[in-house]
Amino acid sequence: MLNQESKFKYYPDIIFSNSSVDIKNESASIFIRESDIKIMKSYWPLSPLNINLKAPVMKVNGLEINNIFIKAKYNNNILNITEFKGNIAEGNFQISGNTQLSELIPFALNGKFNNISLNTFLQQSEIAVWDRLTVKLSSDNFKINGYASNKKNLLKSIEGEINLSGSAYLTTTDEERFGAALLSLLVEKIPSISSLSKSLNFIISKYGNIPTKIKGGVNINNGKIFSDNIQIYNNLGQSKMIASIDILANEIDGKIFLYENNEVFIETSLEGSIDNPKIIIDGKIFGNEKQEGQDLKKIFQQGINSVFDSLLQIE
Repeated sequence: MLNQESKFKYYPDIIFSNSSVDIKNESASIFIRESDIKIMKSYWPLSPLNINLKAPVMKVNGLEINNIFIKAKYNNNILNITEFKGNIAEGNFQISGNTQLSELIPFALNGKFNNISLNTFLQQSEIAVWDRLTVKLSSDNFKINGYASNKKNLLKSIEGEINLSGSAYLTTTDEERFGAALLSLLVEKIPSISSLSKSLNFIISKYGNIPTKIKGGVNINNGKIFSDNIQIYNNLGQSKMIASIDILANEIDGKIFLYENNEVFIETSLEGSIDNPKIIIDGKIFGNEKQEGQDLKKIFQQGINSVFDSLLQIE
C-alpha cells in the first residue's frame, strides 16, 4: 500500500521511489510498515532491478525487527540480497543471500548476529517465557536455507549451521542459597537426597547471580536443532549441554553435564516442552546407582522449601 505519492525519473535510469509504503505477505506472515523504497533499472534489457529499502519496523510471524535496511537486485524471478541488516530482540544482525520468488519461496542466507536476547526472541515468537534465566547469543558466521512459503514449511524445511557465543545469567535468591546449604547438611541423615543436594548446590554456587559465558554450535535439519557441544562456563563452574530441539513439536530432549575438576560431577536430563522443560537428575553421581528423577526446574519454581515439606511429609 502506497501512503505517499510516488516519484518517477526516466533519465539516466528509470527510478521509482516512495517514502511511505506498507508491504504485506499474509501467507508468509511478513509485514513491513512505512518503508522508504527506491527501485532503479537501466535501459539495458537484461539489467536487474536494483532495490533499496529502509523501514522502521518489520514483523515476521510476530517477531519484531527494527531499523531494517535492504539492498538487493531482482532478475529472472531471483532476489539477490547484497545486504539485509537491522535490530532484533535487543541485538542486531547482518545477512546476505538469495531467494527465488516462486510458489515455495526457496532461500539461502548467510551472515552474523550480535547480542540477541533469546528470552525476547522466544517471547515474541510465542514459544516460551523465561523468567529466571537470561541468555544472549551472538554468531560470527551462520548459514541457513529452506522454503519460506508459510510458517509450517519454513520450520519443517530449514537447514543450516550456526556458530554460537554468548552469555547467561541465572537469578537466584538468598533463600535458595540458605535452603541448598541446609539441604546439604541433611544428606548424611537422608542419603537419598544426595543427588538433589549436590545438583542444587552446584547450580546455585557456581552459576547463581554470576555472569556466565556460552560457546558452541548448532546444526538445523528436518525441523530439528541439534548440538553435541554447548559449553557453559565461568571462573567457578563448567558445564556441557547436548540437546535436540524439535521446532514443530516445540519439545527439547537433551543432557547437561556439570563438571568439577575437569570430570563429570552430575548428569541431568532436559525433557519436555521448550516453554516449560523438566531438568531431571538422571545420572550416576560418584558411582551411585540411579535414583528416581527429580525436576530441578520445578523445585526452583516452587521454592526449595517444597523439598523440606516433602521430606517432612507436610501437605
